[in-house]
Amino acid sequence: MKKNTEKILKKIYLLSILFFLIPFLKANQITSTNSKIKENSKVKKAILLVTFGTSYNQSANVYKKIDILTKEQFQDYSVFWAYTSEKIREKLRKEGIMIDSPEDALIKLKKQNYDIVFIQSLHVIPGQEFDELSKIADKFKSEFNTIKVSPPLLNSMKDLESTAKILISKLPTERNKTDAVLFMGHGSPEHHSDLIYVAFAHVLQEHDKNIFIACVEGNPNFQKTINEIKNKQFKRVFLIPFMTVAGDHVKNDMAGDDENSWKNQIVKTGIEPIPILKGIAEYEEIINLWLEHLKKTISQEN
Repeated sequence: MKKNTEKILKKIYLLSILFFLIPFLKANQITSTNSKIKENSKVKKAILLVTFGTSYNQSANVYKKIDILTKEQFQDYSVFWAYTSEKIREKLRKEGIMIDSPEDALIKLKKQNYDIVFIQSLHVIPGQEFDELSKIADKFKSEFNTIKVSPPLLNSMKDLESTAKILISKLPTERNKTDAVLFMGHGSPEHHSDLIYVAFAHVLQEHDKNIFIACVEGNPNFQKTINEIKNKQFKRVFLIPFMTVAGDHVKNDMAGDDENSWKNQIVKTGIEPIPILKGIAEYEEIINLWLEHLKKTISQEN
């Protein structure tokens, strides 16, 4: 009876979080459709894939996979990229690699006479960077016949369930049911979307009580989560990124040699950490969730 009551309370809590977020999620989808369609000329259509960015070659290869899948599934569109991180773009620029910001990419698309632009956010949650991307798109709403931002990975209860099932199916085969799993999210402490990580934690635990998620910033809190794992007397914990690619946070904050890395903090508790350096975009099934969002966004305009 007690377990059933706890389960009902958790579902009510989860639904209340998502109910709070729905107005914000819907508000962040920017759309503009102008009535002026070019006559007697071919309509030029573009997809702009936007992500935080990375300076790691291995991670950049993951983006290539996303690029290939996007071009395969949207053959009537030209595909372009932009990074939201100015720091990453500057670092790459010094290495001779030029990557556009979202705003610069849209300026170029306008100059190349594109009529329709769909922007696919490759972020995990509709957080601050997604808000900024939506604002940038809004500035260009008079420049294109159609411009619309498609939502990131976690944008509905269905997204949380689908993502959880995929990631659980991809857990290392050497992981036993008695081993804990800790996903590392980025977090967004100053933004309401931070609640999505909390909701996702509940979804994961509905599938497997030994799976946890904590964030570098925000909630669920790493220290509190580690204390919970320690109190449950796990012998091993698999550390797995809940980030698009295994970049700086994963290689340093999660699995680095610094004493404050998650790996070394877990060692101090007497638990064996097993880091897995693999971002979620390395799984084709996860990429397809983003692309399903894009298909839905495009279909709503047709």
